Amino acid sequence: KQDNDGEKEMEDHVKIIYYTQAKVPSQWITQLHEILNETDVLLLGMGLWWNSEMELHRDFGLFLEQISTASKVPLLVHRETTTQHFASPDGSYGRGLFNTTCRALEAKRTTTNSSNIIIPSWRDNAIRKAAVDRGYQVLNVDDPATATAAVSTNLKEQQQPQLWIVPLFHFSATQHNQHPDLLHLRHARTDPDCTHFCASPYMWYPIWRGLRRTMEFKFQ
Repeated sequence: KQDNDGEKEMEDHVKIIYYTQAKVPSQWITQLHEILNETDVLLLGMGLWWNSEMELHRDFGLFLEQISTASKVPLLVHRETTTQHFASPDGSYGRGLFNTTCRALEAKRTTTNSSNIIIPSWRDNAIRKAAVDRGYQVLNVDDPATATAAVSTNLKEQQQPQLWIVPLFHFSATQHNQHPDLLHLRHARTDPDCTHFCASPYMWYPIWRGLRRTMEFKFQ
């Protein structure tokens, strides 16, 4: 467009497309490569549909292989899985569990750190390992070492494929009261929903923040 002085101004346009694919690897590789060819940033939010670490490692590894064979690989970002709050040590769903309400995760104390920490997500660990095993460089956007690497080396020109991690698991671990668990009372269900979260901008702010920081590292 033009301003009052007749000078042309550049407008920034961002198109956000949501692809409904919860399981990988993709059965439509041609379609996947078409998507990658038209994408600058691909944000992955998968992982909760697996209840086996071995199967998740295998399937996500195959998916990363499919991505790496494309003619164009966009900025690849995995946002960590959200925490479930079922009656298990790490909150994960399992058969035989019975919840009357969603439970807070029990913080575990380490021997090397006096502060309490939440048990790491086995799902995200499996995804990280799958990426490393397939030759990807895994970069956590909130890890100080990532910032150091961004300054000391040119991440923009890295030939090794990269998977950027946006933290979310530990943030969502403390939000056990954000699940729609009371819905089971309205629908005469005996089990609450301790997986999905209510639609609150507060819950998803870390994703937008992580995306911004990732693009700053990569493109600035």
